[in-house]
Amino acid sequence: MILALGVALIGAAPAAELKRVTTDSKRLALFRQLFVPEVYLRAVDRDRARLLRDGYVALPPCEFVVTELGGDAYASLPTDQCYKMTEPERMRGFWNDEFEASQFCTAPEKCFYPNSETWLEFADPKMQRREPTGTLYAVEFIGRRPLYSGSFGHFGMFTNDVIVDRMISMKEIQPPPRG
Repeated sequence: MILALGVALIGAAPAAELKRVTTDSKRLALFRQLFVPEVYLRAVDRDRARLLRDGYVALPPCEFVVTELGGDAYASLPTDQCYKMTEPERMRGFWNDEFEASQFCTAPEKCFYPNSETWLEFADPKMQRREPTGTLYAVEFIGRRPLYSGSFGHFGMFTNDVIVDRMISMKEIQPPPRG
């Protein structure tokens, strides 16, 4: 999404070298909606959000550069290390375990993209299925949510996120599609 908005993905420059990308009021209004400093845990991410919302070049909040195979790549902190979160709570609903669309919802008919707005992830990576199946489950778990809406999941296509800390129950409701 950030690339589509024309913000360069490079590290923030020292104050004397800040480069403004835009002064266009419509684009700045959109940046102010996307980059809300108060949602982030770390001061550095709040500072990056302030720079971006004001039209300056900065690395997006919670992202960092890693060198792999001789080149630079971008990675992100886990959701609960990036955003302010709710306290753990008991949650019930449905989980559609699809490829690139791990969706949590309150009713089965809302569990299919683009109707679902909530990405489901697991605090413990060992709990995450390696091969999503397209199966729909009724689930009950202890989990947390970010305090604010944002861009979560695959390519940031979901406005909400839920992190499963402990699964209480999981029952298959609809088997995976055949084919």
